[in-house]
Amino acid sequence: PCSGAHAQLDQRRKIRELASELIAPTHPLCEGCTEKLMAELKAARDQAEKERRIYTAELDRLNKELGDKAGGIGGGGGEVARRAEADDAEEEALVATLAALEGEKGGLRRKMGELELRAGALDEERDRYWREYNDLQIRLRASDRESLRRKIEATALQLEALNTTNVLNDAFHISHTDVFGTINGFRLGSVTSQPVEWDEINAAWGQTALLLQTLASNSDFTFPTYRVVPLGSFSRIIRRDDDRQV
Repeated sequence: PCSGAHAQLDQRRKIRELASELIAPTHPLCEGCTEKLMAELKAARDQAEKERRIYTAELDRLNKELGDKAGGIGGGGGEVARRAEADDAEEEALVATLAALEGEKGGLRRKMGELELRAGALDEERDRYWREYNDLQIRLRASDRESLRRKIEATALQLEALNTTNVLNDAFHISHTDVFGTINGFRLGSVTSQPVEWDEINAAWGQTALLLQTLASNSDFTFPTYRVVPLGSFSRIIRRDDDRQV
């Protein structure tokens, strides 16, 4: 029976070593590692409790058998009792460690809850940003389309105005004053009752020659007999066959 008790002590020593290995890390554990360590500690605690009960029963049996004659063995029983007390203290330490791990596990769960809340807030903020970005893009496209439409309308109006504009009417304003026809304000001709200076008549003739040549050029028309030479107040009309001035 004593050898059986010592075998039990050796087995419990191995369990203590295993428990020491299990609780050696002092750094924070992840939740999965914490779960695993807690399961191993619970198993070690249950095994230690079971062995303690076995040892206590064996000790009681030895005390009954040996009684007063087992002085030496009684001394050994005192050693065993001390070891049992040490085992109880170790068991208490394991229980305390397990409780600490339970607390750490709760802290990890709270931390995970906080992180999940933060992640949800970040997701909402990201969604809000993309909604605002899309709204801004839509407004910009609508603004660009409106600006382009206005430019097209303005260009169309300008083109219509140009199509209805006659450049020759602006460059050569033809009218009359009294009995005289005028071009750009110069009178073309003279009468006895209202004589006109030759400088004005020549200027009017130069404007008339330039208008006539411009109309012929724009119409791709060539005078068959005469050639108009616009030279301002010195404009001329020349015969084509002999280059004589008319």
